[in-house]
Amino acid sequence: MGARIRAGSTGAMQWDWAWEVDFGMLRSDGSAKLWQGMMRDLGAFAEAAAPHAQEFELPEIAIVLPQSLQMSALNTMALQAQENAVRALYQQAHGSAYVVGEYQIERLGTPKLILLPSPMGLSESVWTAIAVRVRAGTTLLVTGPFDADAHLHGTDRAKLLGLNYQTVALDLREEQMNWPGGEDMFSYSGNKTTMLMRAAFSDDEQWKEISLGSGRILFAALPL
Repeated sequence: MGARIRAGSTGAMQWDWAWEVDFGMLRSDGSAKLWQGMMRDLGAFAEAAAPHAQEFELPEIAIVLPQSLQMSALNTMALQAQENAVRALYQQAHGSAYVVGEYQIERLGTPKLILLPSPMGLSESVWTAIAVRVRAGTTLLVTGPFDADAHLHGTDRAKLLGLNYQTVALDLREEQMNWPGGEDMFSYSGNKTTMLMRAAFSDDEQWKEISLGSGRILFAALPL
């Protein structure tokens, strides 16, 4: 419960699993069900913790949802990339984040890390807002090509950063990526090899790290 309060997720609900005529804390004969004491203790904890509760502090990680891609014909794949980012962060890295939609970028705040999952395209104002944070010291982790605009038309965005890649078709079902954490194999099922794109560098590397102002950009060439 204390960990949930710290993460901004307070409150609890107990389902009535008892096979009883009466739904609630008490049995039909008036005696207390098993969890009445548990809920009482939970309430006592919440009352004791209340004076220490402060204004909710956002996590240090933000996930920016690429809504331009989400509202295109690639909607399903955009959502899957966003789900992958959440699962990797919470289940594998044991981190927490808050989420900001591309068209609510004014809510981005000043996170230490921004995750940008497989955007393909972004409106220029959104990219500018992200770049401002990076120049101020934030780290940006972006997967897959991100140099198109909101209508998925190409721009020079990546090249201006020094990421000189070509956006090419993702044409292999199995892709191996070498990165600082080791080697990983990624599978692209269904029609992903028909629809998705990847970044191709002349040196065939699939992971790049570059500086931008006081911050860094970590770039994975594959859409993850």
